[in-house]
Parts: sequence; C-alpha cells; structure tokens
Amino acid sequence: MQRLGRDRCGGVAVLVGLVLPVLLGICGLGLDVAYWYLQERRMQQAADVAAFGGARAAQRHSGAFAEVRDAVDNDASVYGFQPEPPIIDTVAQTVRVEIDAPAELFFAGLFLGGAFDIRVRATASWGTGGAPCILALDPSMSRAIDTNSEASIRAIDCEVQANSLSSSALYSNSESYVTADRICVGGGAYTNSGSYHTPAPETCQPIADPLSDLPLPSYSGCDYNDAEYDSTSTTIMPGVYCGGLEITSEADVFMAAGLYVITDDMFMVDSEAELTGNNVTIFMTGSDAVFEFDSEAQVNLTAPTTGTYAGILLFQDPAYGGMHSVDSEATLTSTGAIYLPSGKLEVDSEAQVNTCPMVIANEFEINSEAVLRVRQDDATCQPLFGSAGSGGGLALIE
Repeated sequence: MQRLGRDRCGGVAVLVGLVLPVLLGICGLGLDVAYWYLQERRMQQAADVAAFGGARAAQRHSGAFAEVRDAVDNDASVYGFQPEPPIIDTVAQTVRVEIDAPAELFFAGLFLGGAFDIRVRATASWGTGGAPCILALDPSMSRAIDTNSEASIRAIDCEVQANSLSSSALYSNSESYVTADRICVGGGAYTNSGSYHTPAPETCQPIADPLSDLPLPSYSGCDYNDAEYDSTSTTIMPGVYCGGLEITSEADVFMAAGLYVITDDMFMVDSEAELTGNNVTIFMTGSDAVFEFDSEAQVNLTAPTTGTYAGILLFQDPAYGGMHSVDSEATLTSTGAIYLPSGKLEVDSEAQVNTCPMVIANEFEINSEAVLRVRQDDATCQPLFGSAGSGGGLALIE
C-alpha cells in the first residue's frame, strides 16, 4: 500500500482530465464572446439603417407614426430583427430605434445560469428637407431656375433650391412645372399659363456652394489636339484634350476610366452619336470649354467612386462661365455630380437629362418639352457630399 501511495504513474493524465474541461470551457466562452460581438454589430447596423429610414419617412410624412413604424420595421427585417416601436420626437425631429434580442448561447450555456439579451439603439434626425439635388447658385438673378413650354424639372427624393433673392427666382410659364420633395427660393416664385410648382415653394436662406472646395486638377501640356471622332467606333483614353473634343455623325465612342481635361473649346456630342463611359471625370477649363449634347445624341456616363473626384462627373472650372446644353432630343443618362458653378445649364427641345445625385449650376433653363430629372431615391444615388439642404437633411446622430 505504501508503494501504491508513492506511485506517480498516470498523474499527468489525471491532471489533464481535470484541467481539460476548464480549458475547453474557456475556449468555448471565447468563441461565444466573439459571436456576441458580431451579433451586436449586426444588430447595430440594423438599428442604424432602420433609424435612418424612419427619419426619411418622418421627413416625408411630417412625423406620422404609422409611416415611420412601417419604414423602421421594413428596414430592420432585412437584417432579421424586429425592433421595438420607434420613438419619434417631432420637436427635436428625431427617430430612435431600439432592438433587443437574446444572445445565442453555445458553450457559454454550460456555465451561465440563463440567457441574456443584447440591446442596441440608434437615433437619426431629419430636417425640413434633404440635400438639394438641383441648386442654382446665382444670388440675385431673375429666373435663376426657368421652365417654359411644357418643360419639367423633377427632383425625386430631394430638394430644388434657387439662392436668388429675386422675386422671380423660380419662374415657370406655359404649362411647365417643377416637382420635388421640397422647393426653396431665396426670393420668390412665379407661375403662369397652366404651369405649377409642387409643393408650394418656401422662402429659405441661400446656402453655400457645397463643392466650392473641390480642387482643380493639375495638368500640363496637351495629349490630344482638336480631337474629333466622326462616323467611327472607338475607345478614347484619359488625358488633356486641347482645343476641345467632338464626337459626331453617328460615331460610337467609349471613354476609358480616368480624368479627361478639355481646354479652350467645346465638348460636343451630336448628330446621333453615342458616348458611353464608366468611372470618368470630365473637367472643362478655358474659353468656350462647355459641353453640348445635341441632335439625338445619346450620352451615358458614370463618375468614379473613389479618389479625389469620387462622385464628380462633369466639372467646369469656376473661373469660366458659358452655356452648357442638352438639346434637340438628345439624352444624357448619368450617375455623378454635374458641377457648373459659373455656368448655365440649358435643356431644350424634347431633350432629357436623367441623372443623380446632384446638379449645381449658376442658373438653369428648361424649355420646349424638355425634362431635367434628378434623383436620390436609392443607394447608388444618395447625396455624395453630405447634407447641404437649407433645412438640415438627414443624419445619424447616435
């Protein structure tokens, strides 16, 4: 018996047998904690999205509970969660969303007496309007935004704003119209001969140019001179196009991704030509460097999503003005900001512009059954530059 008491054979196995369950429990608890962290992050993402959606619904429906609740429930359900009824503060203009869900117990269930809940919340605010998707910068011009002869401006899920303090800053005549989530004018609005504005324009403070700090591209020399593509099918490359760029006579041209600098003459697409390109920014500078899309031309372009000019499609040097036009049944379909801070955008003669998320110009003129349609109604067309709206717009604040 004494020998048996002194025998250490098998002692390690006993220790391992005693310690191994503890080690496995610690590892299992670590896995559970990591899963709880991921679960909380997913819940927080759901709450953030639901609060933002609820604030958008509150903005559209003056804080009506039923519409806000439906928006919150729908957005949260995408992530598999059912939130508590939203808390709406119509004075502070906020929507708070809380989501409560039991933590999943795997190994931890062996050690914990019972389940516990993970709780998250998010708060979003809304202003009296979203970021303007059509902004006329001129501070005093009569008819800074001008529609005539059955033409229309349609702003979808966003605002139209004319900074001008003129009594006719927004002018519509001859069965033309402007529709938006909100219409703001620095001065006044005028309608005549069957034209209308929906909703009724509000008097708002002028807002600063949200892209005024956009840096000008640096470049030197000329990569191409007086470039013209006529009755051909080809791909063109980024670079400096001195003396303009003309695409005409049913040409079919693709723009490779990159920055195009067009100097001292027009960027023209006309005579049933087609121009397409993805991830491009087109910068116009110098005398007569304006775009003209004319005579049934078809232009389909998207801006880059990364880099200095992310979200910027057509950009005119603020030092130069001039008139940019889409005319004579031409069509511009685009994603990316059109920024003409000193220029005028004219859409005329049954032409159409379908773009998102923003067009900024010194002034606008839409005539003769033409359509300017700008939207911010899905994820690809959300404001790219923050909320510039005079009412504050939407923001996630908690």
